[in-house]
Amino acid sequence: MTDDQFRKAAAEELAKERTRLGISQQEIFDETGIHIGRIECMGQPMNLFCYYRICKYLGIPFQTILDRIMS
Repeated sequence: MTDDQFRKAAAEELAKERTRLGISQQEIFDETGIHIGRIECMGQPMNLFCYYRICKYLGIPFQTILDRIMS
């Protein structure tokens, strides 16, 4: 898996989880300062700490996202 493929898969999983929970991109931005819309459209790379912060905000373990991507 390339870096771009990983980023795309992670962004898709986070978007699915965010949508499932009924949380808007704006809500995440307002609460965390992370512009998840840019991340979800692959316009902005994300570091591990951002993944962690978004997962924490969504209430999902970071490992769960990794498991979904790597399976």
